[in-house]
Amino acid sequence: MNKFNQLNWLLNPKSDENTFLNNVYEKAVFFLERNDPNYYSKKLQETTLQDLLGLAASLSVTINLIKAGQVAPARFPLPIEELLKYLQEGYTIVIYGMEKYNTSIQNLCHSLSSTFLCPVKANMYITPPKSQGLTPHYDDHDVLILQLFGK
Repeated sequence: MNKFNQLNWLLNPKSDENTFLNNVYEKAVFFLERNDPNYYSKKLQETTLQDLLGLAASLSVTINLIKAGQVAPARFPLPIEELLKYLQEGYTIVIYGMEKYNTSIQNLCHSLSSTFLCPVKANMYITPPKSQGLTPHYDDHDVLILQLFGK
């Protein structure tokens, strides 16, 4: 996909690239609820949640475990069984720089970077049901949030 189609794909059917860039970008909140729970996960064609957990288990510096805003005192890398234990305890697994580990996400980031003329990074948050990793906060940069799995 070229950059035009990538951003349009993200915004479809609520908006298009031109409308978003002229009326929303850096000006307003944009929320799009989808009826297709797999719409964004299709971007990760070859990736499953199990694959992401396997990736997380292999990382040592681009990962954190967070619960209610508190970082777990874990030492990475961790065996996948231990990561699953943290998930069962309500911790969120955060993988920073996901664009380094997944080609589909890398392509999306490059495309959006070309559109917005700035670096675009991707972080992955794996949060178990009825849990909250981060406390309410704000970011001092623009954020696109795509829910890939779950509710």
